[in-house]
Amino acid sequence: MPPAGGTLSAPVNVLRDWVDRGGSEDTSAYVDTQDSEPQSHSLPRLEVRSSAGKGLGLFTCEHIPAYTRVVDDDALLSLGPKENLPELWRKYLALPQEDRQCFESLSVHENQTSKEEDQIVKLKQRGYAEDEARKMSQVSSKYLSNAFNTEDRTAHGGLGGQQGSRWSSALFPTIARINHSCVPNCHPHYNLLSGAEVLYTLRDIEVGEELSISYFDMTSPFATRQARAKSWGFTCSCTACGRQGSFASGEYEGKLALVHHVVETQVSFMKTNTPAEDVETANRAIEIASDPDLPWLVASLPVLHKTLALRLQKANEWDPERFGAQFASVQSIFQEALKWELRTKGSQTLQRTDRR
Repeated sequence: MPPAGGTLSAPVNVLRDWVDRGGSEDTSAYVDTQDSEPQSHSLPRLEVRSSAGKGLGLFTCEHIPAYTRVVDDDALLSLGPKENLPELWRKYLALPQEDRQCFESLSVHENQTSKEEDQIVKLKQRGYAEDEARKMSQVSSKYLSNAFNTEDRTAHGGLGGQQGSRWSSALFPTIARINHSCVPNCHPHYNLLSGAEVLYTLRDIEVGEELSISYFDMTSPFATRQARAKSWGFTCSCTACGRQGSFASGEYEGKLALVHHVVETQVSFMKTNTPAEDVETANRAIEIASDPDLPWLVASLPVLHKTLALRLQKANEWDPERFGAQFASVQSIFQEALKWELRTKGSQTLQRTDRR
């Protein structure tokens, strides 16, 4: 995998924040809360192997249809809302040897390792021996390079608007192997009930094809995507960013901008727009995200349909004679949102997650 990571917003390195703050040594005991929901079907066969220019990656050994669950990954390590580096270190030491080896095999990006020396100095000032401080810093770097945020997700959020999580972040060892693309073939989400990170395909995937996810909001503008990738130590050269094939004309970025606008505003409205213009914009975004040539954008369809329904409600209040008939179909619009929610995230709790 590339030197990894990514979120919808700038990285928040909570472990290093703890060191900088002079965090309390009075920490809670480690409690293993990892559990998983029963598998309802056999998961496809996958393998970790070399990926050109990206280190290791996760590949499929069989054909996988669109909207199939391919990974149901329990956390190897996790941090709760009030936990930090001492708790992470304690949990790391409590790992069985096999799990510790799995953790050690993951890559670390240089944006994290460059901060280790400063962190070691601060840990030594707090009474840690140098060897222990150095190892704690290395564990912190590896965790921050591979963990996912599992709370406070809003963009691409679930229909229920659930924001709670048993953890603030967690490291899922299989999904940590998956490389980034701004045109991904899979979509991850955190299952609030089981505590597992679950992965669904967004299109058919052929034998031998590499699985990919977007580490950040794939509807963001090109410059934003490149900046996010750079902050994690790599340059994205996917077909969209490389302007390859059908992306060469730049037309895709224009379409993406409209989808991004609707995803970002959701229930907000542009003051310069009329409700009718808001409805038109949401409908156009749904049309773009439904394009079979852009299958990765279906991950945006739940929030786009939900936004359309809310904007139709406002438009109906503004001009019931004009929008009454359309507003009467709002239930079917919510049903479409739910349909795409189930296809891309499954039937359990629906909450978006992003790389740290």
